Amino acid sequence: MVAVLADNRSAAPAISPVHEATPEEGETLFDRRARRYLGISGAEFLQRWEAGHYDADPDAPGVQNVVALLPFVQHLQRAA
Repeated sequence: MVAVLADNRSAAPAISPVHEATPEEGETLFDRRARRYLGISGAEFLQRWEAGHYDADPDAPGVQNVVALLPFVQHLQRAA
């Protein structure tokens, strides 16, 4: 029985493949998160974020849930 336990511990767990989001999928995810947590579109959040609307309280409820996804829309910020 000890040998069986040792064999089970050495087996590598199955790893599911990673899906890399496309820019469009990232934008959609960002928009959905902004709507869910703040009740505004992703585009509106970006405008407010860049204008400093959240500077006084960047840790306000919901804000960090959206901020975490900013890397998905960085290409939009550079294009603006």
